[in-house]
Amino acid sequence: MSGDPEQTSHLRGVLGDLIEACRLIALAAAPFMPSMAPRVLTQLGYEYPYGADGAGGPPLLDELRWGAHATESGRLAAAEPLFPRLDAEAVAD
Repeated sequence: MSGDPEQTSHLRGVLGDLIEACRLIALAAAPFMPSMAPRVLTQLGYEYPYGADGAGGPPLLDELRWGAHATESGRLAAAEPLFPRLDAEAVAD
């Protein structure tokens, strides 16, 4: 990134907050949409620490703490739709 260092720092903070909010939403929604949380966390560069049934792993309240993984570096994976678009005509048939 080039340009104003202050603006660059601000942008990094905003994007970091956005990623953290997405991480927390995915974990909080896991009991209701269990297949979504691992996919979101993978795209955000985090491991899903629970089994397919949601059991095991660290206490959920620890994982839901803001910045719980702030010291870990990760890489965003390629974006993939979480909810594929339905073809209205195919559904109607």
